[in-house]
Amino acid sequence: MMVASNPSEHAFQHNTCISEIYCRYDGKHHHSNPKSKNPTSPPSSPLISGSSSNWTFDFVRGNVGVLNVPNSRIVKANHQTFPVLDGRNLVVVYEYYDPCQLIVLHSHPFGDEFFYAVKGERMRVAFVDVTSGKLIVSEIREGQATLIPRGSIHYQQNLDCKPAVILSSFNSGNPGAILTFQSSFSNIPYDVIKESLGGGKMVNEELIEHIKAKVPNAIAVVNAECRKRCGLDKPMDHKRYE
Repeated sequence: MMVASNPSEHAFQHNTCISEIYCRYDGKHHHSNPKSKNPTSPPSSPLISGSSSNWTFDFVRGNVGVLNVPNSRIVKANHQTFPVLDGRNLVVVYEYYDPCQLIVLHSHPFGDEFFYAVKGERMRVAFVDVTSGKLIVSEIREGQATLIPRGSIHYQQNLDCKPAVILSSFNSGNPGAILTFQSSFSNIPYDVIKESLGGGKMVNEELIEHIKAKVPNAIAVVNAECRKRCGLDKPMDHKRYE
């Protein structure tokens, strides 16, 4: 993934920071340190000089980069939370998936995602190939990985009845994130949505508003049929990554 290279791209990048998991820790777009001319050498910083402990990041027991997500643990290592990454075009996200948890359709316009299963037996990862338009589906388990190309619409789902743990790596300091349905219904004009859904008398404002109201304001939801299959009948609220 490449960091935005011009002002207009920076502006777009800022507007697509919908999911704080993939964007800068303070919610703003990424700016590389202008003094970091050599990406193989970290910039001079009191946070990373003089102590080898500053070169270690703890995803499991640490309290740095932890995002406030109910019933889960999401931890992000980037140039803000782990300064040795500054200038290296890298973000790594530790994600705990509940049984049957689904990450809804979204895309990362500025980076590829390397998706590695640390723990889990049935993780489904699917993306729409930007060249052929075909849906590419992979099912991986512990010790396996797959790649999600930048810009492709995709989803991830834990199909198992037990939790899963994932490490997602991005080849950018700010991959960006666009939630497909949420951003479409929130930002695109009514007449464009209407025609995109086929137009005609049946596709009216009332129908579009009904659909819009059903779109969860969340990136992570739970598949009800999967939970029923697993015997996990207790309802779970949508979790919002903030």
